[in-house]
Amino acid sequence: MTNFLRGLVALSILLAPAQMLAQARYTPAKTPWGHPDISGDYTNKDEANTPLERPDEFKGRDPRTFTQAELDGAPKVPEITDFS
Repeated sequence: MTNFLRGLVALSILLAPAQMLAQARYTPAKTPWGHPDISGDYTNKDEANTPLERPDEFKGRDPRTFTQAELDGAPKVPEITDFS
């Protein structure tokens, strides 16, 4: 059994470089002017309820000093439910 395992390990070591050479190299898509093509479908669904401005009651304060009670009393951002 140990000879079989040794043979299997030796075979895999010998064939590994051949497998690596057989793989085609990946080249990312480029725009006509040579920059990487990053076009695609992007969404901001994870940012849907992030307010763009801080509430006035927190203006000028360090966010690390807010208490949970202050955060619970802050105005809520309305939920967006109609995505049509």
